[in-house]
Amino acid sequence: MAENPTHEELERQVQELKTDYTQLEKKLHEAESLTEEIMTYMTEGLVLTDTRGTVIFINQRLSEMLGYLPEQIIGKCWLDIVPAEQQAIAQEAEARRAKGHTDRYEIILRRKDGHKFPVMIGAGPRFDKQSNEFIGIMGVVSDITERKLAEEALRHRLIYEQMLSRISTMAIQYEGLERFLNDSLAILGETLDVSRVYLFEYHHETDSLDNTVEWCASEEAPQKDALQGLPAAAFPWWMTVLKDGGTICFSDIEDIPDEGAKEMLRPQGICSILVVPLFVADRFHGFIGFDECRFCREWPEEDVELLLAISRIIAGAEYKRQANETLEKKIDERTRHLQDALEKVKTLRSMLPICSYCKKIRDDQGYWNQIEEYIGKHSDTQFSHRYLPRTMC
Repeated sequence: MAENPTHEELERQVQELKTDYTQLEKKLHEAESLTEEIMTYMTEGLVLTDTRGTVIFINQRLSEMLGYLPEQIIGKCWLDIVPAEQQAIAQEAEARRAKGHTDRYEIILRRKDGHKFPVMIGAGPRFDKQSNEFIGIMGVVSDITERKLAEEALRHRLIYEQMLSRISTMAIQYEGLERFLNDSLAILGETLDVSRVYLFEYHHETDSLDNTVEWCASEEAPQKDALQGLPAAAFPWWMTVLKDGGTICFSDIEDIPDEGAKEMLRPQGICSILVVPLFVADRFHGFIGFDECRFCREWPEEDVELLLAISRIIAGAEYKRQANETLEKKIDERTRHLQDALEKVKTLRSMLPICSYCKKIRDDQGYWNQIEEYIGKHSDTQFSHRYLPRTMC
């Protein structure tokens, strides 16, 4: 039979248990501190909610994303920062968590200043370790604004490339330049959602401009008829920039340093403008431009590049038209020369071999024919015979 431990042994064992407990408590505290530190300073946003959707924890990163201090969010319903049009998405996600599902989904959140931004949330249910009951949700939140902007830029680029390809194909396939220009400007206007797209032709001999082609959105009034015979001298800065190959790009037309140009633009209700020059065979031919009449619009670099590319396609089409016109003139001139030469051949062929004695004409086969018979075969001429008085023979 084992001997009962002495008082000293029991005291020593109790002391060892206290030491072990203290060390375990310390390690637990360190683990909790580390977990909290990781949760607080992780590079992604983190949120914990209870079964009612009330926020019980938010880390520093998510606080920065939302523009709130942690204490301004904790205790509030998570759905309060979800815009009305996104509530259904958030509620469906919470319902999936309550059923024990974990997944990722995209949603829009609203910052304290009202600005909305896209996020990706990877969320899963939280369960009590003892009872295994559902006690809330943990979500990791990633700001995907840059990714969405990159996707949108890529989408725009694809649309622009497809549009350029379509207009380039039209430039090759279309027979008439006027139809090509009208259809091209319509495609530009509808794709970029601008108020007006137009083409102005410059006349070197009169130093004037005509609005030759115009496309307008349904709510905008056409301006083409009023923009004919414009004297280029009325807006010198504008013309200098374009003739030098520059671009006119203003989100607010009041910033244009050319009073003559602004006087022309204001009555048209234009807020923003983008114009690029048009050169045909290295000679200034005019310009093509966009008008925005609904608001002050920023023109991104891709819009400028697109319009420059379109101007080159149009310049090529115009050069083709001019070349065809020149070729047709040369063909007409050559045809006239050939016709003149043919007339000379006919004249030479009209020098007929005729007998000076009997007056018969020799044909191409070498037979001699009476003059009346020969001419009757080779023309519609008919002869009427009569005798002259001897005194006239």
